[in-house]
Amino acid sequence: MHALTSLLNALLRIMEADHNRASDSLLILCVVTFLSMTLLLGYLGNVLGKEIKPKLPPSPPQWPVLGNLPHIMRKSAALHTTLRLLGKKLGPIYTLWLGRSFPLVIVTGEETAREAFVDQGHIFSARPTLISWQYISSGYRTTMTTPAGAHWQKLRKIISHHLISPTNLARYIPVRDSEIQKLLERFRDQSRENEGVVHPLQQLRISAVDIIMRIAFGDEFATLDNEGRKGNAVVLDRLFQEIMDAGSIFQIALDSSPLTRTLLFSASRKCYSNIRTIAGQITDLVMPIVMERKRLLKERPLTEVKTFVDSLIMLKGDDALTDMEIVWNVVELMVGATDNTSHILEWIFANMITYPHVQQKAYEEVKRAMGPNLDRGLVQENHIPNLPYIQAIVKESMRRHMMAVLAIPRIASRDCKLRGYDIPKGTMVVLHAGALALNEEIWSDPLEFRPERFLNLDNEATHMHKMAFLPFGVGRRSCPGASMGLLHLHMLLANLIYRFEWGPESPGQPVDFSEKFRMVVTMKSRLRATITERSPV
Repeated sequence: MHALTSLLNALLRIMEADHNRASDSLLILCVVTFLSMTLLLGYLGNVLGKEIKPKLPPSPPQWPVLGNLPHIMRKSAALHTTLRLLGKKLGPIYTLWLGRSFPLVIVTGEETAREAFVDQGHIFSARPTLISWQYISSGYRTTMTTPAGAHWQKLRKIISHHLISPTNLARYIPVRDSEIQKLLERFRDQSRENEGVVHPLQQLRISAVDIIMRIAFGDEFATLDNEGRKGNAVVLDRLFQEIMDAGSIFQIALDSSPLTRTLLFSASRKCYSNIRTIAGQITDLVMPIVMERKRLLKERPLTEVKTFVDSLIMLKGDDALTDMEIVWNVVELMVGATDNTSHILEWIFANMITYPHVQQKAYEEVKRAMGPNLDRGLVQENHIPNLPYIQAIVKESMRRHMMAVLAIPRIASRDCKLRGYDIPKGTMVVLHAGALALNEEIWSDPLEFRPERFLNLDNEATHMHKMAFLPFGVGRRSCPGASMGLLHLHMLLANLIYRFEWGPESPGQPVDFSEKFRMVVTMKSRLRATITERSPV
């Protein structure tokens, strides 16, 4: 340290004596100053130790400079499983280092989750400003990405009052009924053309997109193309899948760590270019629909809100949203509704095929609720309360095959503690909901698919572990559209089980339950099944 001080003094004397050498000396001075500060901070850290360095949760072994990044990237295909097993080894809360200077705290324990997201929910309700999010949120102005505060509360209120209120859910009954009827017809047609074989995800995504398009934009935008499908919906569905494919822990590491972006400059540039391209294509497709809707509302003012877009357009004064904010709030709703609904149902039917006794029990329940029904009417929303086993199947599938295994990240808005560990302000915290759903200390035989665990018939008292089943997140930043999502899942499952018997693609062929991890967990191999139409009596 003394030598560095002497060098600094010498450089200052040179700059005073010879102005021609001043610029070179200034550069050297900057370098030496940087080195001096680095050594000083290291010295203070060694001397003061724990007085300066916070006591963070434990972490796995780290690489120099890179922290745990190599481990994360090497295990990316099954990262959710790796992180769950790390929780069993390190405890209910631990740290991953995305570079040596950026800690990411993972929560895998039930009590830790309660302490963080319920007891201290006001501290952990903030969102990080990830770089990639700005392109798909009009600058962090959507429900998912906006910081906690007045704007976020306003968006939550809009969803509660103008999208998922009982009045609006009832208004969408004709939309759901017509799209479910179309889904049943598509399955029949595909089955006839392929000797009974169908592709569930393909058909389910069509229905999910069509339902949410009509709820968001209204029937007047359901223009059919030559194949009888909404042209816009086809393209949007492809772009929604690309958005989901772009999300990953690797992307979070790029967004959060300047070191990672520097070391992986080429990959970083490619990732951000891809996200900007997808965002631009979505904007080009959705913005004209929003502008046309605004034009119609101006010409023919509504006495009541008819669509989700209407509710956003009609906000006035300080609550008013820009056109771009309207676009991305609608898109955010559509991405979640489309991807989650279709993939959850694919997992459900994989289990219906694997466990035919569960399928038969579900069918008998629906058949009892429907009565004679000689005209083959659809299962309706008012039947759902009488279908507890259907509801249990949905819950058990969401537990066993948790899609959002890693909840959307939050950050600590101030210094705090979790389970006795220091969590500095600005630290990113992620709930591993999948680890809770498969915790053998909470669930008996957690890898087994058993819907009865969600009924009183089973010995497992799931009501005692409210924090163990969190498919829609928890606390203030939980999914605001959960009730609508569950309704659609119940309606689609009940009608498809009621109309068709589901079997493997070929007799005795087991279903491949291999997983693919993006930011959600889906089936690695697309499900193919056979269906047989059931007798009306």
